[in-house]
Amino acid sequence: MKKIIFTAAVTLLLVSCISHKGDFSIYGTVNNPDLEGACIYLVPMLEEVILPGRENLDSTFIKDGKFEFHGNVERISDLRIERYRRIDVQNLLVVTEPGTINVTIGKESFGGGTPQNDSLQVWKELNAQLRQEMAVTGGKEERDALHKKFKTRTQELAHNCGDGSTLAEFLFHLYPEN
Repeated sequence: MKKIIFTAAVTLLLVSCISHKGDFSIYGTVNNPDLEGACIYLVPMLEEVILPGRENLDSTFIKDGKFEFHGNVERISDLRIERYRRIDVQNLLVVTEPGTINVTIGKESFGGGTPQNDSLQVWKELNAQLRQEMAVTGGKEERDALHKKFKTRTQELAHNCGDGSTLAEFLFHLYPEN
């Protein structure tokens, strides 16, 4: 009898480990109390969202300044607040890769906690730096040089993430290698 119980327990443990191997969890907070009760969407970026089926669109509501998403499909997605409450709220790209992803949605949104999301946050900061540099740059040639430098850094970051990774494919989609 003890062998049967032990075998059943081990089997249950193995099955639970296998079934959760590719799961992701997004734990989010918002820093604006006006967003309490708002709907937040997890929208795939490189896939068509077909309405009204919405098989690949997920949503939840913000409660006590927090929200969660769980799933097991890895893709690049956009976290966005419902349309009428987006004022002064920045959307956030995330990779729904296995692991725990922590995000904050607000005027400046950020995320991390998994390798690709940490890299995505670095890319977002590079992008912000480029915008600042371009705002103070005078001529077209200087802006073109800055953009070329950003494209090269983006491609390097994509290679560092691992060719074929979800983030690398997304970045190469934006900035293809010639």
